[in-house]
Amino acid sequence: MDGIEELQNVMIVAATNRPDRLDEAFVRNGRISHFIYIPLPDIDTREEILRLQMKNRAVSEDFDYKYLASKTEGYSGAEIVNVCNEAALQLLAEDIESKSPVFTLRHMDNALKSIVPRTTSEMLHFYQNFSAKYGSRSFSNKGDN
Repeated sequence: MDGIEELQNVMIVAATNRPDRLDEAFVRNGRISHFIYIPLPDIDTREEILRLQMKNRAVSEDFDYKYLASKTEGYSGAEIVNVCNEAALQLLAEDIESKSPVFTLRHMDNALKSIVPRTTSEMLHFYQNFSAKYGSRSFSNKGDN
């Protein structure tokens, strides 16, 4: 950037959900060399997020990660984490005295009713257009978004 000492082996990483708010001077050629579009997680990634969130929690024998991953289509990673946290709050409220609470699909289904995805199809279309305009690379998913 203008007026700043040039450094070797330095990488700056920035993230935004609002690329339309970036100043044109900031995004012009020569300022930022790469834009990377990261889409919503696909079904396999959503399942992995769920598994990571629940790995240190007791779950019922019929706890079905694939089912839950299918129910979270359109959710961001952060929203899936929020679903898990909401289910934990519901479990605690239900049985605050228990020393070893167990998560069931019912807890997760109830949490899914209160935590809904906020990324609209219009937003996704906007992100894809921004990506095309600025030549960003996309980390595409294997199948669904």
